[in-house]
Amino acid sequence: MKQEQGRLFVVSGPSGVGKTTVVTEFLKQYGHLYQIGRVVTYTTKTPRSTEVDGIDYHFISQAEFERKVKDGFFLEWSGEYGACYGTPAHIIKDIEKGFSYILVIDRVGTAQIIEKYPATILIWIQVLSMDLLSERLKSRKTDSFEQIQTRLFLAKKEIEQELHFPMYHYHVSNNVLKDAVAAVFGVITPRVLMTEKDEK
Repeated sequence: MKQEQGRLFVVSGPSGVGKTTVVTEFLKQYGHLYQIGRVVTYTTKTPRSTEVDGIDYHFISQAEFERKVKDGFFLEWSGEYGACYGTPAHIIKDIEKGFSYILVIDRVGTAQIIEKYPATILIWIQVLSMDLLSERLKSRKTDSFEQIQTRLFLAKKEIEQELHFPMYHYHVSNNVLKDAVAAVFGVITPRVLMTEKDEK
């Protein structure tokens, strides 16, 4: 039976946890089997050498970002790590037409999303320890010592928030990438295949 409406999945986790890697690998393995893709969000941050405009993010100026905020272009937006990030509102129309999306954003953005689209399915990516998180951030070799310390501070804050005030429906450990991808597969694929009629 053809699915009448798509689904929105939010994937979050502290910086360095590998959430984007998990989502990218999931879509690489299974994206072609289903009508599902990753939301390309907008940001004012400086691109890393490995990031491509229009694929990893839409990179725009602060002035353009502020114009889009005023125009109501974003479903949600927030400022983290010294830059602004925003999710285009048009994804809701795509979802209503049957296309599903995975959105990688932080807790602040997630709170805005579920207020506007309560049917969103939330997945939290975590690791065993802060030491492992620190190692991953350092291995990127893209951030200064001060930036890494800021990211670790915010990561600890996010982890504590999810521990004491849980927001997400599913928690997935990214200690081994293939296991994390398999866990995300187990959450997403049954719901992508599920019709509105099946849910009622």
